[in-house]
Amino acid sequence: MIQLVGVLLLAGVVRTGWARRAGGSGALPGSPVSVEALADSARRLAEAEARRSRPLGPGERLDPNQAPEEELDRLPGVGPSTARAIVQARDTLPFAAVDDLVRVRGIGSATLRRLAPHLAVATVAGAQTASRAPGPRSPGIRRLESGKAGSSPVDVNTASADELQRLPRVGPVLADRIVEFRRERGPFRLAEDLLAVPGIGPATLERLRPLIRF
Repeated sequence: MIQLVGVLLLAGVVRTGWARRAGGSGALPGSPVSVEALADSARRLAEAEARRSRPLGPGERLDPNQAPEEELDRLPGVGPSTARAIVQARDTLPFAAVDDLVRVRGIGSATLRRLAPHLAVATVAGAQTASRAPGPRSPGIRRLESGKAGSSPVDVNTASADELQRLPRVGPVLADRIVEFRRERGPFRLAEDLLAVPGIGPATLERLRPLIRF
C-alpha cells in the first residue's frame, strides 16, 4: 500500500511538472493534476487499507447487514472479493440470521463456522422471503427440545408454517421459506436437503436434526 501511495504522488508531481513546462502549448491535454488532491486521495486509500487490515478486537462483532465492505474484509477468511459479495447479497435480500451467509459466493460451511463468533445480525426491515411478508408467530406455539419427553418430531414435508416454528431457531421468516421451498422443489428426502433453504446453515441443521422427520 505504501508503494502505491508513493507511485500516485510521484505521478502527480511528474505530470504537474510537465504541464508547467508545456505552458499553454497543449502538449498535455486536460488541466494539471493537483498534488494536494492526489495526496488526499492517497491518504483516503491508506486509511481504508488500514481499516481492512486491523484485526477484530476481543468480543467485537460486525453486522453483515450494516458493516461497510472494508470492515467486512476484517473478518477471518474474508477477502476483498468475498466482502464485496456479502454487500451484493444483502442488497438483494438482507440477512435474517448468521446462517444466511451460506448463500454468499465464497462462504462455505467451514468459513461460516469461523465467521459466526464475529457476527451479530440485527433485525432488519425486509429480511424476509421475497414473495410475501410473514405474519407474526401464532400464540401458544411451544418450542421442541431435543431429548425431552413428549417432543414428537416434526415432519418437515407436511408441517404448516406454525408447526415448523416449534423447531429451535425457526421463526416466521424461516418457516415460510421452508414451506415455499418444498412447494417449489418438492419434498425433502434427507436432513442435509434443508441446507439449500436460505437461513439454514450447518449449526442450525444440527439443532434441527433430532427433531425432524420425513
